[in-house]
Amino acid sequence: MNSVIVMINDKQQRLHAAKRPLNVEELDVEELEAEAPANLRSCMFGTYFFSRLVPVSGAYDYDGVRRWGGGVRLDLSAVDVILVPINVDGSHWVLVQVNVQDQFFLFYDPFGTKDNQGYVNAVRRWLIDELRATVGQGAVAEWAVDKWEVSEDADLPRQTDSGSCGVFVLIVAYYLSLGKALTFTQDNIDVLRHRMAIALYLDELDTAAPAAVPVRTDGAEQPVVTDGVRCVA
Repeated sequence: MNSVIVMINDKQQRLHAAKRPLNVEELDVEELEAEAPANLRSCMFGTYFFSRLVPVSGAYDYDGVRRWGGGVRLDLSAVDVILVPINVDGSHWVLVQVNVQDQFFLFYDPFGTKDNQGYVNAVRRWLIDELRATVGQGAVAEWAVDKWEVSEDADLPRQTDSGSCGVFVLIVAYYLSLGKALTFTQDNIDVLRHRMAIALYLDELDTAAPAAVPVRTDGAEQPVVTDGVRCVA
């Protein structure tokens, strides 16, 4: 998961270093949401971030992650979306999105559970501390993070098997980092899992781009060509 997260962040850094808009054809995505910026400024933390922030249930340790923002080149004055993957009891993955642009938090559980069990509150508290430490107390008052609402969108992709939560979280994070509508379903997971494996092998995330995914319904294996690489979905 951390290798994919590195590629998500690397794509963002390369797009902004080149100062060019998102190339829809190159990324093999369909249509971005009309209201989404052409090149969303996103940053995703690794899988150990939250476990250091909250080492045990009910605890909170900002000092444990004080330098982590610098490690992922987080600039609170120039970011639209912050993504935080969270492991639940060593057996399940969920995601918190900090939508800085529209000032709200999104909690995503592939199973559809709405009880965020304090995860959003911990991330909210971290954001306030991070603002205070990196921008200043004035920014804390200006942003008013304590008033941001929590969104639990019922239309997000849902997991129906017992072993794909990590894939769901990574693909949803990738969609959110691009500002793309979340259009895939459980039926697409096998294809997306193959694309992710190819991306890890080639060290290039474009191969795993969330395009419209062909799905066979008759149980037969279906060959899929992705950027010239052939795999079996």
